[in-house]
Amino acid sequence: MKTTRRKFLGGVAAASLPATAATAAASAEAAAEIPQLINAHKRLLAAREELKEAKSALEWIADEWRHVWPLAPEEILGFWGADRGVGGSHKPERDIVGNFLYRDARGRTKACFSVETPDDVQWWIDNFRKRKARGRTPETLRKSQEVIDRNVRLHERNLELAIAYQKETSELREKAGVKAAKARIARAQKAVEAVCTEISNIPAVGYAGLVIKADALKSSGMFEAVYRGPLKEMGLFVQAVLDLNGRASS
Repeated sequence: MKTTRRKFLGGVAAASLPATAATAAASAEAAAEIPQLINAHKRLLAAREELKEAKSALEWIADEWRHVWPLAPEEILGFWGADRGVGGSHKPERDIVGNFLYRDARGRTKACFSVETPDDVQWWIDNFRKRKARGRTPETLRKSQEVIDRNVRLHERNLELAIAYQKETSELREKAGVKAAKARIARAQKAVEAVCTEISNIPAVGYAGLVIKADALKSSGMFEAVYRGPLKEMGLFVQAVLDLNGRASS
């Protein structure tokens, strides 16, 4: 059977990206596709919607609890630029759901600082306690020891602050249900990935099926990596198929 341009565009439109899911599922062209593929795409749309709602629920927690979320005490702040990995293993300051927190910094508009954990502060305490006073005279030895003792006392106070801050923030996260919200996102993401893999393994018999496969490939997260990497042409093809479907559906 000869495929006309009108039939081609009709088949592509029938593939049903999110905006036209119901229409596509009911169309004659989509019905010509393998039912298993059509059903899998319906489940992909549902899984994608669940992922969107799960992420929105987590951001709702961030907004709802922002007014009670404490900033870390300045005494336990470390390097600025922690959101860009400055400071090595030190943890960036974050909000209740894990987004970077930015605060005013001298000479800079906003900056994300690292926050010392109780383990970080304890390391400093142990480090100073191991140090030996140095000096050639009793006076220089005494001053050296005073510096060591002063640093130990300073970090012991900071340890109390770090423990209290960690306890308060942990309790708030638990009370807000952050762990459950993130687990929901993880489940939804796995569901999306699983149905994308399923769609990739189901053959397509028409243009509608190709669009479904392109949609699944983009939803899988593979699209972004391909588009930036050596297989850029594949990424461009996927986008072209999706764009064509969008134009045909409008």
